[in-house]
Amino acid sequence: PLLKSNLLRNGTDLAFETDLLYLDVTNRRIGVKTTSPQYTLDVQGVARVTDLEITNNTFQVGNVTLDGTTGTISTSAQETREGAWKGWEPKGYLGTSLKNLKLGVIGPGRIGTEFTKMCQGAFNHQVFYYSRSIKEDFERCFQAQRLELNELMKSCDIISLHCPLTNETKNLLNKENLHLLKKNAILINTARGEVIDQDDLVDILRRRNDLKVGLDVTTPEPLDNAHELFKLKNVIITPHIGSATTTARTEMGNIVCKSIKDHFSGRTPKFKISYENH
Repeated sequence: PLLKSNLLRNGTDLAFETDLLYLDVTNRRIGVKTTSPQYTLDVQGVARVTDLEITNNTFQVGNVTLDGTTGTISTSAQETREGAWKGWEPKGYLGTSLKNLKLGVIGPGRIGTEFTKMCQGAFNHQVFYYSRSIKEDFERCFQAQRLELNELMKSCDIISLHCPLTNETKNLLNKENLHLLKKNAILINTARGEVIDQDDLVDILRRRNDLKVGLDVTTPEPLDNAHELFKLKNVIITPHIGSATTTARTEMGNIVCKSIKDHFSGRTPKFKISYENH
């Protein structure tokens, strides 16, 4: 409210519409994505109709941990609280080691890159990726190899989704490829819920209790607490908190301010969205 009133007093027209902040200062217009929306922003459509320059501030989302899906943290913590744990035992609460595994990244953009840095740096992961185009920088940085989607699903120990939701990626993972997941594979979705066909995921998880799944996004959000996914012990669901740190959210706000300042100073915002990528 303070920002809005100050801008309006200075002759600036400002409006919020879902995930996009519009600014118009003497007809020099800019649109800034201020959140990670549930649905993909129609960048070309918005830019064509409004003549807006569109920027993005959501690259910070990528601070994902694997602990919940690879170990037994939630179960062991709950049983300790309830008094079920009776003391240390050699085979108690065994999880999966993350060292030297094969990591498959679907969507090796800024977020996927940051996630891969953490995984390869901490756990010495061998990196593979799926993308419609070759990502030379990603390949050089991680000695990564591009695979077709089905081959990635069959080959990797960890599959992590970081792609935007588009017509091409909606239900990208479905019954045709989910069954290809290797034994004891880990599937993580911090992208958008609709990138995975949720009904197909439930079906495969009912038959494959060796799989481990971590979902920070679902369809819809929030998911009904009676949903079948909550009944499956090999699924962890978190409330869309991939960027929920003070540091990340502060940086996201700083990027919004810097993008606006750059635009009205005649500079190209660092995180301007490229139309051809959407």
